[in-house]
Amino acid sequence: MGLMNKQPVEKPQFPGQMQVGVFDGTGPHHQNQPLISLSPKFQLFIFLSGQQKFYIDDVFFDMNAGEGEEGRPIALVMNRVQRSGLRHVQQPGQLLRKVMISAPVSWAEDLQLDRDQRSPELSDFISGHMNHFVWWPHRHAVQLAEEIVTPPVALHGEIRDLYCKAKALELMCLACAALVDRDRSAVARPTMSTLRQSEKVRDYLLDHLDETLTIERIARDTGASASSVQRHFKEHFGSTVFDFIRRKRLEKARDALERDGLTIAQAAYIAGYANPTNFTTAFKKAYGIPPKYCRA
Repeated sequence: MGLMNKQPVEKPQFPGQMQVGVFDGTGPHHQNQPLISLSPKFQLFIFLSGQQKFYIDDVFFDMNAGEGEEGRPIALVMNRVQRSGLRHVQQPGQLLRKVMISAPVSWAEDLQLDRDQRSPELSDFISGHMNHFVWWPHRHAVQLAEEIVTPPVALHGEIRDLYCKAKALELMCLACAALVDRDRSAVARPTMSTLRQSEKVRDYLLDHLDETLTIERIARDTGASASSVQRHFKEHFGSTVFDFIRRKRLEKARDALERDGLTIAQAAYIAGYANPTNFTTAFKKAYGIPPKYCRA
């Protein structure tokens, strides 16, 4: 008996099943639908401005992003594996600006990752009904949401849809990374959210190399804790914050020596060394030659 050729069973592909929606206007919302039936979904809501209050089953949500300079975008990640009922609390005249991203509850399975590649924190989240997580999105995430609300006017049809889904997929990635990061201990492996924060710290250091820098000041000015600044910076860039500062100051001093022919004392000052001898030692250790051989 010959073998039968079986046709492969096609599975729903992700992100093809992703849905992206935008609301940008004035309430009241869903005034004629006191109870809305919700199908099982994994959803991400980014509230850019305004406020929305609602119940899903018996769980109450008050998502308040505020308005103007006093406002702060807020996000909600939610997983539902059963049908649920949505009831809005009426807020006549309430302005609301939000992005809604939905994916099938099977989206993680559709990625077809090996079990040992899956995040246990995320697996637990997407296996439970009405699991939810409130997230304060950082600047990059807010910008992605704004780009979904107002895509380039030159884009139309499927290109516009593809553009919005690409932004939405990155937003989902950031939100999931924040969710996992929340549940990880201090020894957590690097995530995209900590990478964004570390890149912000790196850019801040490069902009303030000529100033007196302390961990406390760096943490305050970049909106992070001192411990997370030090831990995540080393995780992502392979050096401590102060090793990075020393290296970049030495590079700046070397450039000045080669370009402007500065004295060793002047180059030492640029590199942050009060003693030219200490500067010479550090320079030789970094580049293998004394600084005098680099002078123009």
